[in-house]
Amino acid sequence: MMVGMFRVGLLAGAVLAAGCGPAPKDMVDEELDLCPPAEQTPAFGPLGTGITDAEVGACGHLLYLQDGTQFLLSPDYATSEPLASEPRIGKFSHTGHLVAWEAGDGVTLRNLWDDSEIHEDGVSAFGFVPSVDPERGARLWVCKGGEVGRLDIDLGYRELDVATDCGQSGVLGATLAPKVVYAADGALRVVDVDRETEVELPVEYRQEFSGDGARADTFEISPRGELVVHHQMHIEYPENSDTDRLVHDNTTVLASATGELLTSSAKSLGMLADASGHNLLVRNGDQAWVFEDGRLSALPSEFQVKAWLPDGQLLVHDGEGLGRLRPGDNQFRSWIAGAIHIADYAFDTTGTHLIARVDTEGCIANPNNGECTMIVSELQVAATDAATRVLMLFSFGIDALALADSGSAFVETGRITNLAAEDVSHGAFVLASDGEVLREWVGEAGDVQVRRLHNTGEAFVVMLQQPSGTAIEFVDAVSGDTTQLVPDVSFDVDLRVDGEYAVVHDGGRDELWAGMLP
Repeated sequence: MMVGMFRVGLLAGAVLAAGCGPAPKDMVDEELDLCPPAEQTPAFGPLGTGITDAEVGACGHLLYLQDGTQFLLSPDYATSEPLASEPRIGKFSHTGHLVAWEAGDGVTLRNLWDDSEIHEDGVSAFGFVPSVDPERGARLWVCKGGEVGRLDIDLGYRELDVATDCGQSGVLGATLAPKVVYAADGALRVVDVDRETEVELPVEYRQEFSGDGARADTFEISPRGELVVHHQMHIEYPENSDTDRLVHDNTTVLASATGELLTSSAKSLGMLADASGHNLLVRNGDQAWVFEDGRLSALPSEFQVKAWLPDGQLLVHDGEGLGRLRPGDNQFRSWIAGAIHIADYAFDTTGTHLIARVDTEGCIANPNNGECTMIVSELQVAATDAATRVLMLFSFGIDALALADSGSAFVETGRITNLAAEDVSHGAFVLASDGEVLREWVGEAGDVQVRRLHNTGEAFVVMLQQPSGTAIEFVDAVSGDTTQLVPDVSFDVDLRVDGEYAVVHDGGRDELWAGMLP
């Protein structure tokens, strides 16, 4: 049978973090496994040339465009079926068992269990959203003739009884709820595709352009569809100015179920959700609010939010170091203290280990004038509620950083090999949890550069540029052993890693590589 990593299904209910409460009723509250049976996916390797785009589904199927034709590849790579000659790649449902693609002037929807399918003409846009019906798992929304509808293989096309003109601005779907948002008649509208209900949001949506300025509004929806953020974008082209344009972003945050205004700001507001989509906050440069129980609750202003941790806590900076903050009690728990560069940090996939750059009072002097030119920094790592330890000393900045679940790290920087002699080794390093160098790629400053870096928890997948060329490597995080996945790539690379599976599309050379990692 196929390796289980593909069977991600639709984890819309997921395992909720402590304190988050039950999943809302418009969410799926169980893990769905709707993937059809399939044989083992082959080991990572080349799949072909002349490939201009590719998309992988949650069940291991691949869509790819090759020489102007779209193909569907089975998870075991045994069958490659031509679908249509269209310029855009198709889409998989979140569950992986449904696929849809452009065909003629419409869309074709297929169930990968039995290859049953349906075609609908006149569709200008389409996409998948989850469904609360566990037997369906997902639904395809379509925009046909300006009307929002849905397409099911068994029920056919159904036009929803909602507002028209869904083609005015494009339709944006939530990733963990059956909701879409779009602009029509100068307003934003949220549609529940399952329930066939609609809420009009009280905002003025405009797209207008002139010679001296523009109004170019945008919008976004949260993963579970509870919040819609409207950016009222005013763009000015002032005369006799050194700037090309001035942008004013007046942001409004609304509850999608009621249209209630929750907050607004003259500064740009953005949403930050955790990996499961069940924890959500809204923030600008000065303030952050956690969304819970239908309201936005402000966090203390002295904390700068960096990320959600897997256990539902927040990684924050309090001005003196990094720590954990649990929404609700707002109690700060210090993790790594010191003069931390708040951009240079990483945590493992479980959220139990943190690594960060901490500057010291030491420096490396300029040999010509004796002045301090490079600060000496420590790379510190700590487990939850444990003392920190120093993995290495370094200078310059950190250009890439990742932390495996074992506590080993991948870092690109200038490693200090002898502080007294002021010796610095430039490159990329794999460090064991005790600081031992397991693997290194070194050269002159700038010779070794990390272009992409993925952390699976047990290994690092890295796109590494060196004077000899650019390659993609698989590095075991415990031993440092390296396997070259792709020997030579261009800079135009799309690298996707999901558990034990990886897809590499080299857009510069139109080549595709995929399969199970070593």
